Amino acid sequence: MQLGDIMLVRGMGVISASLSPAQKLIYSKSRSSHVIFCLSYGCFIHSAGVGGGAFDVCIK
Repeated sequence: MQLGDIMLVRGMGVISASLSPAQKLIYSKSRSSHVIFCLSYGCFIHSAGVGGGAFDVCIK
């Protein structure tokens, strides 16, 4: 992953499961429910239901 990379993913929770089909009303090929933006190697920011956003460091 590099700075600026954007990932469209689908969560595994109840809300994510309902967002994907709801988005198909706007874009029929939609499969994602979540957007993750890469700030640097292993550092990501993404939307969170409560509070609006989250910052995660995921280095393996």
